Amino acid sequence: MFFARPGFVYTKMTDGLDMPALIVAQPAEVARDIIKAQQKGKDVIYTKWFWKYIMLIIKLVPERIFKKMDL
Repeated sequence: MFFARPGFVYTKMTDGLDMPALIVAQPAEVARDIIKAQQKGKDVIYTKWFWKYIMLIIKLVPERIFKKMDL
């Protein structure tokens, strides 16, 4: 099973949200990364590369502490 985890993608739904351009991926960028990942046989990909590390950190935070955070 293949999982694409693109984070924020610039679409009609995200249009108008106040987000730094650095964290928002373009649809073509996400599509390109998905194709490359499938060709390489990867199971999970993150588009913008740094989301992988952000999610790793979030997973390492204990749940009771995470629930108290204002994210």
